[in-house]
Amino acid sequence: MDKQLAGRLHDKISNIKIIDTHEHLMNREMFKDLGFNLFSALEMEYVKDDLLTQGMDPNLLLEKASEPEILFAELLPLLKRTRNTSYYRVFFQALRDLHELNGDELDPANLKAVSERISRAYERADWYQYVIRDICKIKCMLRDMDYLTTDDDFIKPVIRMDSYLMLRHRNILQSWIEKGYPMYALRVPEAEYPERVKNLDDYLAIIEADFRRALEFGTVAVKIGIAYSRTLQFDNVSIDDANRAFKLPDEKTTWSDIKTFQDFIIFRVIENAGKQGLPVQIHTGMFAQGKNTLWNSNPLHLTNLFLEFPHVNFDIFHGGFPFTGEIGSLALMFPNVHLDTCWLPLISYESFKKAFSEWLSYVPYGKILWGGDCGCAEGIYGAVYMIRQALSEVLAEKIRDGQLDEALALDIAKAILHDNAARLFGL
Repeated sequence: MDKQLAGRLHDKISNIKIIDTHEHLMNREMFKDLGFNLFSALEMEYVKDDLLTQGMDPNLLLEKASEPEILFAELLPLLKRTRNTSYYRVFFQALRDLHELNGDELDPANLKAVSERISRAYERADWYQYVIRDICKIKCMLRDMDYLTTDDDFIKPVIRMDSYLMLRHRNILQSWIEKGYPMYALRVPEAEYPERVKNLDDYLAIIEADFRRALEFGTVAVKIGIAYSRTLQFDNVSIDDANRAFKLPDEKTTWSDIKTFQDFIIFRVIENAGKQGLPVQIHTGMFAQGKNTLWNSNPLHLTNLFLEFPHVNFDIFHGGFPFTGEIGSLALMFPNVHLDTCWLPLISYESFKKAFSEWLSYVPYGKILWGGDCGCAEGIYGAVYMIRQALSEVLAEKIRDGQLDEALALDIAKAILHDNAARLFGL
């Protein structure tokens, strides 16, 4: 790789205004109220996955946050053994650049000082403006946090429709009400549900009402993340079969019945999205702290949806990783399939570069997008850092090999970071 060329590309790419297709950013005021610090950031960002896969107690960061000496004793050996990963490198890059981490990055004294700086940073009313808008140059961000309100006008909401799949039919919901379980995901007050939902038509009316509410809220897309719970193979179920599943009592409901109902609902959700002109974002591939069978999230399972709904735009997440060849093929085959690389450079920097290089040989660059998929400013900074580096390096190699010239390479970078999302989401 020509480092001088890559550096020149990086400088120019770093000035591109970004439309970020996917984040889970919480409002700064929420972090401030929680007392955000280093351990909070570790809890929120993906380096935690590296710790969990080495056997860390999932509750360690929260339960021991008030006892830093004990926490460091358990945490540092695990962090030391994960220094090779993309998750680790990008997290600590953010700490160095944003919070003055110097010297030994795993020295407890250094980390305590960084933790204090993080807390002070979140006291600043302009912290998001400084990191996300000024440094990262994010012009617009699509946020997957449902109906969380914000005064930041650069944040555009994406509304999830998984709740209508998770809470699969009236009988199960009624059981939840009787047991006092929370019903927030359904977006219907618990006391109103028995009166409002007498049959499947009533249930479908709730979904349609939620779409109207989402549009009034300003949503630019809907999200389906059900891959964490089941296969992405959705069949076109008849309303009679859906009705049968809907009416079944809990004790007679099988997983086959649940899938039948969910499949029916997913078709209705996509129909509604199509009527409203909303793109549908779908999780595929790797799971963050997930325990589903990886094959269930292969993007190839979605093929029948792409065929059934040719006028609905699908924004397929995470580069399908590890099914990167499959998602590239789908993006080439179907005009309504868009290849979103959100999260992938963080999962594996090298895997992103390899996949991106291959995609450029057969997927029109007008179909590739990017997002960070992070929960705090530090994570977003790291995600932007990684994508700028990766684009610069891969595009420099393409120029060296004679496949691109510099002007086209920069057009590709701008399309991926801004233009493609602007066109897809009408921004």
